[in-house]
Amino acid sequence: MPIALDPSRLDEGEGIETTLVRNGAKYHQSCRLLFNNTKIERAEQKRAAPSTSRATDEPRSKKRKSADIPKVECFFCEEEDVISNLQEGMTERLNENLNQCARTLNDGKLLAKLSGGDIVALEIKYHFCCLQKLYNAERSYLNSLEKAESSDPGKDLYPVAFSELVIYIMDSKVTNTEAAPVVFRLAGLASLYKLRLEQLGLDSPNVHSTRLKEQLLTRIPELVAHKKGRDILLVFKADI
Repeated sequence: MPIALDPSRLDEGEGIETTLVRNGAKYHQSCRLLFNNTKIERAEQKRAAPSTSRATDEPRSKKRKSADIPKVECFFCEEEDVISNLQEGMTERLNENLNQCARTLNDGKLLAKLSGGDIVALEIKYHFCCLQKLYNAERSYLNSLEKAESSDPGKDLYPVAFSELVIYIMDSKVTNTEAAPVVFRLAGLASLYKLRLEQLGLDSPNVHSTRLKEQLLTRIPELVAHKKGRDILLVFKADI
């Protein structure tokens, strides 16, 4: 059992040591052992333990706080990351670019995601590097198509069929007598282009809608492209 000792009783006003000397204080050897240096040091360590515990708890608290930071899924790679590392889809231009990339690459998974609505309304989040990866994939694919056309035995037939398609579009504009403007579906123009190549003797012509659209917009600056549902429509600027 610990000894009930009130230190204030050992001090008569001049300090404990002076009081003990003046009164000729004596002690039992067995009692002295209860207050040796080792036990005093242990007691001091126990008193200091709570502060040490608080110090070790602080990093844990910080770890818990960092673990509590909400994470968001990237629209492309579907991996979770802290929102500060992600971009937000906030423009219609980005929405159009993503839809075009998905159609160019025939990426069924991406098309399914985009069919859920406008990316601005969906408030998608994405890694910038993932978006760049998608753009690079589209560019690489279009470059491969261009190389395939240039190495095609019937490569001289493509300019012929394309020129005829341009003439068809311009004639449709000139000969239109109706009040309604002339509107061309890109899918329809691609079919006409492919059919004409086959008529010229080219087997399995390599026709890509997105590439054809870019070529037409370059050749006929008066044309603009608009997306309507899943269709791409080409119209003359003067008719808008």
